[in-house]
Amino acid sequence: MRNHKLDQLCAKRLQASDFAKPKHQPLLTRGELITAILMILIVASAISYMTFTTYYG
Repeated sequence: MRNHKLDQLCAKRLQASDFAKPKHQPLLTRGELITAILMILIVASAISYMTFTTYYG
């Protein structure tokens, strides 16, 4: 006859290890990614504008 308590303990451990696995979620959501790209483009265009006006203006 099998040990019922041991089976319950193993089942609980399996469930706990399933929750401990890292979930494959993206680093940024779609909206955050679009916002980050827009911010980088704005900063890059500001830097290029300042560089252009400094040297060629």
